[in-house]
Amino acid sequence: LSVISCCSTSLYLDQPWLRRIRPRLNRLTAEPPTRGTVTQSPKQKKNLDHQAPLAKNSHGKTSQGAVSPSKFVSVLVAFVAFFGGVLTPPLRHAFQERISPVKTESIPNDNLPEHIPCTKSNLANYLHESPVNGMHIVCIEPITLDVDGKEQSQTQFNADRRRLIQHSNSLRLTIYKGAHSSRLRRRITISRDANVDGGVESISWKSLEKEFYPALGLIPPSTQQQPWAIFTPLGQRIVGVNDNLSDEKSVMTKIVSSEMIILTNGGVWRWPGVREGFKRSVELSPTN
Repeated sequence: LSVISCCSTSLYLDQPWLRRIRPRLNRLTAEPPTRGTVTQSPKQKKNLDHQAPLAKNSHGKTSQGAVSPSKFVSVLVAFVAFFGGVLTPPLRHAFQERISPVKTESIPNDNLPEHIPCTKSNLANYLHESPVNGMHIVCIEPITLDVDGKEQSQTQFNADRRRLIQHSNSLRLTIYKGAHSSRLRRRITISRDANVDGGVESISWKSLEKEFYPALGLIPPSTQQQPWAIFTPLGQRIVGVNDNLSDEKSVMTKIVSSEMIILTNGGVWRWPGVREGFKRSVELSPTN
């Protein structure tokens, strides 16, 4: 920093206006010319140097010869460079502490899955013309019902999925058993307990799980039956029937955030075949 301060001062002193007046300063500080040439021996010149006349100031007092501007500039540069090197680090540190934002604990990321709505085009990539054993598609839509059971409009939350989840009080499930694209599909409505605060994420996972068994014909896990699991349409595992859940609210938030979920018997993900000749573009993440 001392070198930077010195270089900055030197660059300032090398400005064009200072270069223009420097010859005048040199002429003012130069000794007056003598008429004629006087030749001095080295010994005489040395004696004269030791006998430099003392200049008188305005009060008649004598003082040493005046310091030339060039020497003054050199002293000024050294002075600025020294104090710039000494003072710059602490001042810079204090300034950074003043402008730096206050460190706060970051809110943990819930790692919510990508929202894939149950549109006709999206469902066409997962539903089959014939039922598939061990695979089911469920669309979970957050809705708001009034005291009479009538659905209320929530268009103000269309652009904010999280707020929609927080302000809804019921879930509407559309069941595609066997991932079959049949026109006959079952719909179920699950409402939040009125005494529980929060949105539809406050609906218990057990109440949703209980609806899956009769609607999808699931068999409870046993030694003869592998446990089923729920995945997002992109293959991200959300929850399994045998998982020990410490935070049901987080699981429900992920399920409702995805909207479309795929339940597989055996708990192993596989891409739906859909139909003969069907092709799917899949993004694979790098693995070790």
